[in-house]
Amino acid sequence: MVGSFGIGIPWIMCQQADVPVPMINTCNGWYCDNFTLTNPNTPKMWTENWTGWFKAWGENDPHMRATDVAFAVARFFQTAGVFQNYYMYHGGTNFGRTTGGPYISTSYDYDAPLDEYGHLNQPQ
Repeated sequence: MVGSFGIGIPWIMCQQADVPVPMINTCNGWYCDNFTLTNPNTPKMWTENWTGWFKAWGENDPHMRATDVAFAVARFFQTAGVFQNYYMYHGGTNFGRTTGGPYISTSYDYDAPLDEYGHLNQPQ
């Protein structure tokens, strides 16, 4: 359907196994150095570099050490990566008490460099 619009700009899909040509398949996750493109004629892009993740009630905060994040980014570019995006760089909050599942905090900062209040969040 999207291809039939004839828009002329690239469409980006996040980690889909069946992305049709000419759309660009991208990686989301903790590490993307081993990400395999579905179309080798498109750039290798990392659209969501997770520095942390949802905070579940009673569980440890899932996050990566700053040195591990830096290593993951270096490995991505060493393996033909051309673009990466930190997810999230500036945190936020899901207002209205809605989350991605039961017993999950409404905080949406994922150990971002700037927390949901705009304060500098020092790396671990």
